[in-house]
Amino acid sequence: MSSRTAVTMSEDEVRAFLEEPRTMALASHTADGDIHQVGMWFGLQGDALVMTAFHRSQKVVNLRRDPRFSGLIEDGSGYADLRGVNLRGHAEVLTESDRVLDIVRMVTVRYGGQMPASATRAAAGRVAIILRPHHVTSWDHRKLAGGY
Repeated sequence: MSSRTAVTMSEDEVRAFLEEPRTMALASHTADGDIHQVGMWFGLQGDALVMTAFHRSQKVVNLRRDPRFSGLIEDGSGYADLRGVNLRGHAEVLTESDRVLDIVRMVTVRYGGQMPASATRAAAGRVAIILRPHHVTSWDHRKLAGGY
């Protein structure tokens, strides 16, 4: 068995990894083709990852123009305990205020925050970003048990 196969996470392991509140490095393409990358908090809805952003943010401008994205979520401090998931797919930007507010709430609570009574203001000026991965790569070096 190749070491690549040995470290690949199962679908259940990927899901469990993504269910933990981690930060995703979200990459999109600028108008001139460069990569724009930012750290984002996210939630899960079915097979999609969801997040919110200000409607005029660079990532939103990029994803509206070119919906392709790449996202990296990783964990570990040394080679032997590195784990990660890389996602590639297409994003959808939604403006419906009820949907945006629901995702603001979900992500805020997921990362340990409390939604204030004025939560509606938290969604003002924001959009929802729905990430639909079509390719998932994963690794969990802990499966190597110290061997390489």
